[in-house]
Amino acid sequence: MLQDIEAGRLSEIDALFGAAIELGELTNTPTPYLSSIYASVKLLEQTIVTSSV
Repeated sequence: MLQDIEAGRLSEIDALFGAAIELGELTNTPTPYLSSIYASVKLLEQTIVTSSV
C-alpha cells in the first residue's frame, strides 16, 4: 500500500480492510483498530494521491 501511495496511485485499503470492517458491522463485532488504520490510510491516500493529480 505504501508503494502505491508513494507512486500516486490509489491503495487497495478498501479491499483489504473495508471488507473486514463491513463484516464486523454486519455481525456487531467492534473493529476499532481496523477502523483507525483504515481512516488513517484513507486520509493519507486522499492527501497525497489527490494532490499529485
